Amino acid sequence: MTTRSILRTASSAMVAALTFLAACSDATVAPAPQAPAVHEVSVTPASHFLITGQHATLQAEARASNGEKLDRPVVWTSENENLATVSPAGVVTAVAVGEVAIRASSEGRIGRGVLTILPKPPVTVAEVRISADAEIVLPWNGTTTISATPFDADSNAIEGRTTHWMSSRPTVATISDSGHIVAKSAGTAIITAVIDGMLSHVGVRVLEAPVTDLTIDAETYGLEVGETFYFAARITRANGSVFYAPTQWTSSATSVASVTHIDLWYAAIEAVAEGEATLTATFDGKSASKTVRVAARPTHDLIYTNHTGSAAEIYVLGLGLNTNHPVPTRLNAGNVSRQPSPSPDGTQIAFSVLAASLERKIQNDLYIVNRDGMNMR
Repeated sequence: MTTRSILRTASSAMVAALTFLAACSDATVAPAPQAPAVHEVSVTPASHFLITGQHATLQAEARASNGEKLDRPVVWTSENENLATVSPAGVVTAVAVGEVAIRASSEGRIGRGVLTILPKPPVTVAEVRISADAEIVLPWNGTTTISATPFDADSNAIEGRTTHWMSSRPTVATISDSGHIVAKSAGTAIITAVIDGMLSHVGVRVLEAPVTDLTIDAETYGLEVGETFYFAARITRANGSVFYAPTQWTSSATSVASVTHIDLWYAAIEAVAEGEATLTATFDGKSASKTVRVAARPTHDLIYTNHTGSAAEIYVLGLGLNTNHPVPTRLNAGNVSRQPSPSPDGTQIAFSVLAASLERKIQNDLYIVNRDGMNMR
């Protein structure tokens, strides 16, 4: 091949190449395809019921306008966190009773799920426990406060229940709705706590008020030999109550006056011989004493005038151990006798008589009569 032929061939190839490049430069390049936008967000379940304290997981789906499901990030929020909270993963926690919406948002689109939160169903009370395990002991003016707690069958404490309190003997101890116990008087009572029909009991013992005073209740300080008198001790407590009770009695001189218990309250004091003795009564740490004097039994009789209105009569009463007048004997002339006077030897008695005559004149007479009431003149 000649040099001219080689140049012609190269020129043809170059022309062909330039023609191809020109054709390629005139063609349009197609753009890359765009991802579809989020058109709506749906939350499932759309409505749900929860009990306070429970959890639930919600699901959210983002879709395009053609219904295509899109894999896009979702942000969860609660419209009222006082009622329910939600985690980034869509886990809802029910906090309080009410209705709340949970939102799921993606690229400005929002979906909502509505939750209705219900209260916990009541737990059955299986047992009631009172804060006092043993008997409660109170002074006469004491107070204390106790409480009661309900438990379920698994020994879990139950909150929010109302306790009703009762006392078997309000005269001994009362209890208020708050569990406050007030002592009223000495004795025992049963305190009962009632919660949802379940009962629990505890005993209360109120102690006696302390003794503040002890008095020997007797109106005599003198006895005669052979005479018996009954003494009692009157007891006063700090709460003002006055009563009689079994009391310990002693005599400082049993050879003069002896003490014998005759029942729960009284003691018989027997005069044994002439002299003085101090009687002491003791109760609950308090004591009282009374001194009595024992005299010899008289050997004479008592002569006296008994006045009834304007009338006057004379009586003789034997006081000695051996007497002829164990009961009063009348010695007068009618009911106008007065001023008796015994003879030196005691065998006769003189007395005056004051009366009105038929003419309404005052008449004074003097009578004498034997000591036994005979031979009046």
